[in-house]
Amino acid sequence: MVTEHQPPADHSSAATGEVLVRVEGVGKKFCRDLKKSLWYGMQDIASELLPGQRDLERHATLRPGEFWALDEVSFELRRGECLGLIGRNGAGKSTLLKMLNGLIKPDKGRIEMRGRVGALIELGTGMNPILSGRENIYVNGAVLGFSKQEVNRKLGAIVEFAEIGDFIDMPVKNYSSGMKVRLGFAVASQLNPDILLLDEVLAVGDEIFRKKCFDFLYKIQNEGTSFIIVSHNPYAIERMCTYVVVLNKGKIAVIDESKKAIAHYHALLAQEQPNIKKIVDFSYKDRLGTGQIRIKSVDLVNKNGQSTKVLNVMESFSIIIDFIAFEKVHGPRFTVEILSSSDVQIMTFCTYGITESISFDGLHRLILKIPKLQLMTDVYSIDIKVGKNVRLDTLRYALSFKAIIENEMYIALTGGRGILVSDAEWVLE
Repeated sequence: MVTEHQPPADHSSAATGEVLVRVEGVGKKFCRDLKKSLWYGMQDIASELLPGQRDLERHATLRPGEFWALDEVSFELRRGECLGLIGRNGAGKSTLLKMLNGLIKPDKGRIEMRGRVGALIELGTGMNPILSGRENIYVNGAVLGFSKQEVNRKLGAIVEFAEIGDFIDMPVKNYSSGMKVRLGFAVASQLNPDILLLDEVLAVGDEIFRKKCFDFLYKIQNEGTSFIIVSHNPYAIERMCTYVVVLNKGKIAVIDESKKAIAHYHALLAQEQPNIKKIVDFSYKDRLGTGQIRIKSVDLVNKNGQSTKVLNVMESFSIIIDFIAFEKVHGPRFTVEILSSSDVQIMTFCTYGITESISFDGLHRLILKIPKLQLMTDVYSIDIKVGKNVRLDTLRYALSFKAIIENEMYIALTGGRGILVSDAEWVLE
């Protein structure tokens, strides 16, 4: 149950491949019951403070009501490498990042961090909301061991990168979420960290600033800075990371090169999908729309007409929608949207020119036939909307499915990267 922060390392040793982060058998437990949690906390504080009361076995075992949020996590990170952490909500990603940053202590295992650590884990973490942005820069610099004179030399670059101009002297509590992200990232990254810890907070910034951040990350990575990044966006992880740790229910499911690890993550997601055909509950109160038309069920079938949740991206499939018009409705328009695992809308299909001239009453079936999906391996979801001047029905996450590429030719052509698969070919003359 040890966390060690060693003195800053010399960036000139980047070629040595020195280990900057070493995590060995780390575990962290929490308690589901608030009263028990407070009592256990008092016991743990006493065991730390009172001579002879430290009980290592108690930290390594579960007490009533406790569970392991993380268990037996081990990995290493070398200079200039980028490690990605992915997993479903509650898998333990943010808990691990907080332990690496020293915000919480592991209950078992050992963490060694060599060098200065910059972190942007939660919005506003490390900033005093009462102090101004400028004052927070100096406080963060002092924590990292920089003198006032050293921070003075870096202040201009930090303020310029953060793009908050005259607001630098405003209390941080009055900043927008975007301003907090910009300042937090600028401070964490511009003060020469050996290790940079980044959680999903970059998703809050606008697209232009995110691109600026990633460009800067590439630059300082080449100079020897190492990163640990948590994200639900597999494309960002694949683009940035040397290798990836997949966490599943607090344990490491796999550690591998980014593309292989992400494929394993998608396979885990596909295994956890609900029943293939979705029967919709009409009483679901949060469904948007007037209710004149309600989607009854949604099914995904392969080229053989079989219900499935795994699709070969280069083969045909169909989406079958059964719906009920509770009163006569003329000319409703149906929209099917396919979204990636990071909730990005990839494809849209509308019934323009198909249903506008038809009146519907009672039970009907609508079938969308797609010759080829042509999307890269990922887990996708389907949204369905029905409207006519006003929204009649909305079904978010109607179905989820996994897309796979089985043809070696397409795997070789794409290199397993990107979003779309094409029938393109190379010709050498």
